[in-house]
Amino acid sequence: MNATYRSNSAGTCCLSEMPILRARKVNAEPPKPPIPVPLVSEVPLVGGISTAPQICNGCKESKILAVAGRIAQSVSHDLRNHLTAIYSNVEFMSESRTTDVEREELREEVRAVIQDMTGMLDSLLLLAKTGQPPYPRLGSLNEVVEHAACMVRAHPDARDVDVVIQNVAPVACWMDSTKLGSAVYNLLLNACQAARLGLAPRRVEVTLAEDHRLVHIRVVDSGRGVPASIRKTLFQPFVSTDKINGIGLGLSIVDRTAREHGGYADLEESGQGRTVFGLHISKYALENLTPRSQP
Repeated sequence: MNATYRSNSAGTCCLSEMPILRARKVNAEPPKPPIPVPLVSEVPLVGGISTAPQICNGCKESKILAVAGRIAQSVSHDLRNHLTAIYSNVEFMSESRTTDVEREELREEVRAVIQDMTGMLDSLLLLAKTGQPPYPRLGSLNEVVEHAACMVRAHPDARDVDVVIQNVAPVACWMDSTKLGSAVYNLLLNACQAARLGLAPRRVEVTLAEDHRLVHIRVVDSGRGVPASIRKTLFQPFVSTDKINGIGLGLSIVDRTAREHGGYADLEESGQGRTVFGLHISKYALENLTPRSQP
Protein backbone atom coordinates (compact mmCIF):
# COMPACT_ATOMS: atom_id res chain seq x y z
CA MET A 1 0.00 0.00 0.00
CA ASN A 2 1.28 3.43 -0.96
CA ALA A 3 1.42 6.17 1.60
CA THR A 4 -0.48 9.44 0.84
CA TYR A 5 0.82 12.89 1.54
CA ARG A 6 -1.01 16.01 2.54
CA SER A 7 -0.08 19.56 3.33
CA ASN A 8 -0.12 20.84 6.84
CA SER A 9 -0.69 24.38 7.97
CA ALA A 10 2.89 25.26 7.23
CA GLY A 11 2.51 24.12 3.65
CA THR A 12 4.88 21.22 4.01
CA CYS A 13 4.10 17.67 3.22
CA CYS A 14 3.94 14.90 5.81
CA LEU A 15 3.25 11.21 5.81
CA SER A 16 -0.41 10.56 6.66
CA GLU A 17 -0.41 6.78 6.93
CA MET A 18 1.51 6.24 10.21
CA PRO A 19 -0.57 3.17 11.15
CA ILE A 20 0.63 1.57 7.96
CA LEU A 21 4.21 2.18 9.03
CA ARG A 22 3.51 0.60 12.43
CA ALA A 23 1.90 -2.32 10.68
CA ARG A 24 5.01 -2.73 8.58
CA LYS A 25 7.13 -2.86 11.75
CA VAL A 26 4.86 -5.45 13.30
CA ASN A 27 4.86 -7.55 10.16
CA ALA A 28 8.59 -7.15 9.67
CA GLU A 29 10.79 -10.24 9.42
CA PRO A 30 11.35 -11.69 12.90
CA PRO A 31 14.85 -11.28 14.33
CA LYS A 32 17.27 -14.06 13.59
CA PRO A 33 18.09 -16.34 16.49
CA PRO A 34 21.54 -15.84 18.03
CA ILE A 35 24.32 -17.78 16.44
CA PRO A 36 24.93 -20.78 18.68
CA VAL A 37 28.34 -20.88 20.32
CA PRO A 38 29.98 -24.14 19.32
CA LEU A 39 31.03 -26.56 22.00
CA VAL A 40 34.71 -27.04 22.69
CA SER A 41 34.54 -30.36 20.91
CA GLU A 42 33.14 -28.59 17.79
CA VAL A 43 35.78 -25.87 17.52
CA PRO A 44 38.13 -26.70 14.64
CA LEU A 45 41.67 -25.66 14.09
CA VAL A 46 42.93 -24.49 10.71
CA GLY A 47 42.43 -27.37 8.34
CA GLY A 48 39.31 -28.65 10.08
CA ILE A 49 41.13 -30.54 12.83
CA SER A 50 39.17 -30.49 16.10
CA THR A 51 40.88 -28.94 19.12
CA ALA A 52 38.97 -31.14 21.59
CA PRO A 53 41.60 -33.89 21.78
CA GLN A 54 44.33 -31.32 22.24
CA ILE A 55 42.40 -29.52 25.00
CA CYS A 56 41.53 -32.76 26.80
CA ASN A 57 45.07 -34.03 26.48
CA GLY A 58 46.39 -30.72 27.72
CA CYS A 59 44.20 -30.86 30.83
CA LYS A 60 45.21 -34.44 31.48
CA GLU A 61 48.89 -33.63 31.06
CA SER A 62 48.56 -30.65 33.39
CA LYS A 63 47.02 -32.85 36.08
CA ILE A 64 49.74 -35.45 35.63
CA LEU A 65 52.43 -32.79 35.86
CA ALA A 66 50.84 -31.37 39.02
CA VAL A 67 50.75 -34.81 40.65
CA ALA A 68 54.29 -35.53 39.47
CA GLY A 69 55.48 -32.24 40.91
CA ARG A 70 54.03 -33.03 44.33
CA ILE A 71 55.44 -36.55 44.31
CA ALA A 72 58.83 -35.31 43.10
CA GLN A 73 58.97 -32.74 45.90
CA SER A 74 58.21 -35.38 48.49
CA VAL A 75 60.56 -37.96 46.98
CA SER A 76 63.46 -35.51 46.61
CA HIS A 77 63.05 -34.45 50.24
CA ASP A 78 62.99 -38.04 51.49
CA LEU A 79 65.85 -39.11 49.22
CA ARG A 80 67.95 -36.34 50.71
CA ASN A 81 67.29 -37.67 54.20
CA HIS A 82 67.98 -41.27 53.15
CA LEU A 83 71.25 -40.32 51.48
CA THR A 84 72.27 -38.58 54.70
CA ALA A 85 71.57 -41.82 56.58
CA ILE A 86 73.61 -43.87 54.10
CA TYR A 87 76.54 -41.46 54.29
CA SER A 88 76.48 -41.56 58.08
CA ASN A 89 76.36 -45.37 58.23
CA VAL A 90 79.21 -45.72 55.75
CA GLU A 91 81.34 -43.44 57.92
CA PHE A 92 80.56 -45.51 61.01
CA MET A 93 81.43 -48.72 59.14
CA SER A 94 84.81 -47.28 58.15
CA GLU A 95 85.84 -46.56 61.73
CA SER A 96 88.36 -48.99 63.18
CA ARG A 97 86.58 -49.20 66.53
CA THR A 98 83.35 -50.45 64.92
CA THR A 99 82.86 -54.16 65.62
CA ASP A 100 81.90 -56.73 63.01
CA VAL A 101 78.45 -57.08 64.58
CA GLU A 102 77.92 -53.32 64.40
CA ARG A 103 79.09 -53.24 60.79
CA GLU A 104 76.57 -55.91 59.87
CA GLU A 105 73.78 -53.93 61.56
CA LEU A 106 74.85 -50.80 59.70
CA ARG A 107 74.89 -52.71 56.40
CA GLU A 108 71.36 -53.94 57.05
CA GLU A 109 70.24 -50.37 57.70
CA VAL A 110 71.85 -49.20 54.46
CA ARG A 111 70.22 -52.07 52.55
CA ALA A 112 66.79 -51.21 53.98
CA VAL A 113 67.22 -47.52 53.18
CA ILE A 114 68.23 -48.29 49.59
CA GLN A 115 65.16 -50.50 49.16
CA ASP A 116 63.02 -47.65 50.45
CA MET A 117 64.61 -45.25 47.97
CA THR A 118 63.99 -47.73 45.16
CA GLY A 119 60.31 -47.86 46.09
CA MET A 120 60.08 -44.06 45.93
CA LEU A 121 61.65 -43.96 42.48
CA ASP A 122 59.36 -46.77 41.32
CA SER A 123 56.35 -44.61 42.21
CA LEU A 124 57.69 -41.85 39.98
CA LEU A 125 58.34 -44.30 37.14
CA LEU A 126 54.82 -45.70 37.48
CA LEU A 127 53.39 -42.20 37.22
CA ALA A 128 55.48 -41.48 34.13
CA LYS A 129 54.39 -44.75 32.52
CA THR A 130 50.67 -44.83 33.34
CA GLY A 131 49.82 -41.26 34.30
CA GLN A 132 48.44 -42.58 37.60
CA PRO A 133 49.95 -42.67 41.09
CA PRO A 134 50.01 -46.06 42.85
CA TYR A 135 46.58 -47.38 43.78
CA PRO A 136 45.73 -47.61 47.48
CA ARG A 137 46.04 -51.06 48.95
CA LEU A 138 44.71 -52.75 52.04
CA GLY A 139 47.53 -52.89 54.57
CA SER A 140 48.59 -52.60 58.18
CA LEU A 141 49.25 -49.12 59.51
CA ASN A 142 51.22 -50.78 62.29
CA GLU A 143 53.72 -52.04 59.74
CA VAL A 144 53.90 -48.59 58.15
CA VAL A 145 54.72 -47.01 61.52
CA GLU A 146 57.27 -49.68 62.41
CA HIS A 147 58.99 -49.37 59.04
CA ALA A 148 59.13 -45.57 59.32
CA ALA A 149 60.64 -45.86 62.81
CA CYS A 150 63.26 -48.28 61.48
CA MET A 151 64.21 -45.86 58.70
CA VAL A 152 64.43 -42.92 61.09
CA ARG A 153 66.73 -44.79 63.46
CA ALA A 154 69.25 -45.03 60.61
CA HIS A 155 69.37 -41.23 60.26
CA PRO A 156 72.17 -39.37 62.08
CA ASP A 157 69.67 -36.90 63.55
CA ALA A 158 68.16 -39.83 65.45
CA ARG A 159 71.43 -40.76 67.13
CA ASP A 160 71.19 -40.62 70.92
CA VAL A 161 67.38 -40.37 70.65
CA ASP A 162 65.25 -43.24 71.93
CA VAL A 163 62.48 -43.88 69.36
CA VAL A 164 59.69 -45.93 70.97
CA ILE A 165 56.40 -47.25 69.58
CA GLN A 166 53.76 -47.42 72.32
CA ASN A 167 50.13 -48.45 72.64
CA VAL A 168 49.84 -49.35 69.00
CA ALA A 169 46.47 -51.01 68.45
CA PRO A 170 46.17 -53.13 65.28
CA VAL A 171 44.81 -50.99 62.44
CA ALA A 172 44.30 -52.14 58.85
CA CYS A 173 42.78 -49.96 56.14
CA TRP A 174 42.99 -48.89 52.51
CA MET A 175 45.86 -46.47 52.09
CA ASP A 176 48.69 -45.23 49.95
CA SER A 177 51.38 -46.87 52.05
CA THR A 178 54.22 -44.99 50.33
CA LYS A 179 52.72 -41.58 51.11
CA LEU A 180 51.67 -42.49 54.63
CA GLY A 181 55.07 -44.02 55.30
CA SER A 182 56.71 -40.80 54.15
CA ALA A 183 54.41 -38.73 56.37
CA VAL A 184 55.13 -40.82 59.47
CA TYR A 185 58.84 -40.81 58.66
CA ASN A 186 58.88 -37.03 58.44
CA LEU A 187 56.93 -36.66 61.68
CA LEU A 188 59.40 -38.94 63.47
CA LEU A 189 62.46 -37.28 61.97
CA ASN A 190 61.09 -33.85 62.87
CA ALA A 191 60.57 -35.10 66.44
CA CYS A 192 64.10 -36.54 66.66
CA GLN A 193 65.61 -33.28 65.44
CA ALA A 194 63.63 -31.40 68.07
CA ALA A 195 64.52 -33.88 70.83
CA ARG A 196 68.24 -33.51 70.12
CA LEU A 197 67.94 -29.83 71.02
CA GLY A 198 66.26 -30.65 74.33
CA LEU A 199 67.53 -32.02 77.59
CA ALA A 200 68.38 -35.65 78.25
CA PRO A 201 66.86 -38.19 78.21
CA ARG A 202 66.01 -37.52 74.57
CA ARG A 203 62.95 -39.50 73.60
CA VAL A 204 60.38 -39.81 70.82
CA GLU A 205 57.19 -41.83 71.21
CA VAL A 206 54.65 -42.76 68.56
CA THR A 207 51.15 -44.12 69.14
CA LEU A 208 48.50 -45.41 66.78
CA ALA A 209 44.81 -45.60 67.63
CA GLU A 210 41.38 -45.37 65.99
CA ASP A 211 37.80 -44.46 66.79
CA HIS A 212 34.56 -44.74 64.83
CA ARG A 213 35.64 -42.01 62.38
CA LEU A 214 39.40 -41.43 62.41
CA VAL A 215 42.76 -43.14 62.64
CA HIS A 216 45.13 -41.21 64.92
CA ILE A 217 48.92 -41.28 64.65
CA ARG A 218 50.56 -39.17 67.35
CA VAL A 219 54.26 -38.39 67.78
CA VAL A 220 55.56 -37.02 71.08
CA ASP A 221 59.07 -35.59 71.54
CA SER A 222 60.99 -34.35 74.56
CA GLY A 223 62.32 -31.22 72.87
CA ARG A 224 61.95 -27.56 73.76
CA GLY A 225 58.65 -27.00 71.95
CA VAL A 226 57.65 -25.09 68.83
CA PRO A 227 58.25 -21.31 68.88
CA ALA A 228 55.00 -19.37 69.01
CA SER A 229 56.12 -17.24 66.05
CA ILE A 230 55.79 -20.10 63.55
CA ARG A 231 52.93 -22.18 64.96
CA LYS A 232 50.34 -20.74 62.56
CA THR A 233 52.52 -21.39 59.50
CA LEU A 234 54.18 -24.58 60.70
CA PHE A 235 52.68 -26.82 57.99
CA GLN A 236 53.53 -24.50 55.10
CA PRO A 237 56.52 -25.35 52.86
CA PHE A 238 59.97 -24.11 53.87
CA VAL A 239 58.97 -23.09 57.40
CA SER A 240 61.58 -24.31 59.85
CA THR A 241 63.08 -23.69 63.27
CA ASP A 242 66.68 -24.01 64.34
CA LYS A 243 66.60 -27.77 63.92
CA ILE A 244 69.68 -29.54 62.67
CA ASN A 245 69.73 -29.68 58.84
CA GLY A 246 66.01 -28.85 58.61
CA ILE A 247 64.77 -27.31 55.34
CA GLY A 248 61.10 -27.01 56.28
CA LEU A 249 59.41 -29.44 53.89
CA GLY A 250 58.74 -32.39 56.19
CA LEU A 251 55.64 -31.06 57.93
CA SER A 252 54.14 -29.73 54.69
CA ILE A 253 54.42 -33.27 53.30
CA VAL A 254 52.65 -34.56 56.42
CA ASP A 255 49.85 -32.01 56.02
CA ARG A 256 49.33 -32.74 52.32
CA THR A 257 49.27 -36.50 52.91
CA ALA A 258 46.69 -36.11 55.67
CA ARG A 259 44.43 -34.00 53.44
CA GLU A 260 44.79 -36.43 50.54
CA HIS A 261 43.51 -39.13 52.90
CA GLY A 262 40.55 -37.03 54.03
CA GLY A 263 42.10 -35.97 57.32
CA TYR A 264 44.33 -33.33 58.84
CA ALA A 265 47.60 -32.78 60.70
CA ASP A 266 47.96 -30.58 63.74
CA LEU A 267 50.13 -29.47 66.61
CA GLU A 268 48.19 -30.73 69.62
CA GLU A 269 50.54 -29.65 72.37
CA SER A 270 53.83 -27.78 72.64
CA GLY A 271 55.96 -26.99 75.64
CA GLN A 272 59.29 -27.60 77.30
CA GLY A 273 59.90 -31.34 77.38
CA ARG A 274 56.70 -32.38 75.57
CA THR A 275 55.46 -31.61 72.06
CA VAL A 276 52.71 -33.62 70.36
CA PHE A 277 52.03 -33.73 66.62
CA GLY A 278 49.01 -35.56 65.25
CA LEU A 279 48.29 -37.16 61.89
CA HIS A 280 44.56 -37.88 61.70
CA ILE A 281 43.14 -39.87 58.78
CA SER A 282 39.51 -40.32 57.85
CA LYS A 283 38.57 -44.00 57.79
CA TYR A 284 35.83 -43.35 55.23
CA ALA A 285 38.14 -41.50 52.84
CA LEU A 286 40.55 -44.39 52.97
CA GLU A 287 37.73 -46.71 51.96
CA ASN A 288 36.81 -44.38 49.09
CA LEU A 289 40.36 -44.66 47.75
CA THR A 290 39.75 -48.35 47.07
CA PRO A 291 40.27 -49.21 43.38
CA ARG A 292 36.99 -49.84 41.56
CA SER A 293 38.11 -53.31 40.57
CA GLN A 294 38.29 -54.29 44.21
CA PRO A 295 35.21 -55.86 45.88
